[in-house]
Amino acid sequence: MKKYASDLTDTENKIIKKARSDQRKRKYDLLQIWDAIFYLLKTGCQWHYLSCEYPPYKTVYYYFDKWKKKGVKELHDHLLKEQSINMSKKAHLQ
Repeated sequence: MKKYASDLTDTENKIIKKARSDQRKRKYDLLQIWDAIFYLLKTGCQWHYLSCEYPPYKTVYYYFDKWKKKGVKELHDHLLKEQSINMSKKAHLQ
């Protein structure tokens, strides 16, 4: 699959994997769903124009809506915080 600038970093992927409680087998990896959501947010494209590199837009929207209702915004905020901490650590090492 093609990598986009909006895709999650390896660190963010690890955080999400730890946060996921449901490890059942799925047709589409939830990390692909997250990447698709971030792609939509970053590019501002309409759902119907989601790149074919990602799962179908209806699938992505299903999870987006489900997570939004559950308050997954906190997880997104946590990811941003972790990313900020990691960037600060890297800056101090240079």
